[in-house]
Amino acid sequence: MAKRKIFKAVLITVAVALTALIGMFATDAYCAGHLMKPIFAKPVTVTTGYGEGHDVYKGIGYTVEAETFISENSDKRLIAVTMYVGDKTVSASIT
Repeated sequence: MAKRKIFKAVLITVAVALTALIGMFATDAYCAGHLMKPIFAKPVTVTTGYGEGHDVYKGIGYTVEAETFISENSDKRLIAVTMYVGDKTVSASIT
């Protein structure tokens, strides 16, 4: 009987964690598809390959790249957001 309770507790814990991860992924995919910065992915510093106006965000198992336009009066606007899982594009938007 004790093994059954432990199995049930582990199963519920895994189900809750998986539901949270799927929710985080779906929210950031929605944001990428609607030209918004991701909510759950954290910004990382890009050292090579990109110039100013390119932001990279890392989530759990996915990457979001946001390109911004910086005008002369320092106004910063998003012009493209793309979400990747591995090498595959999952969601993207562009102005």
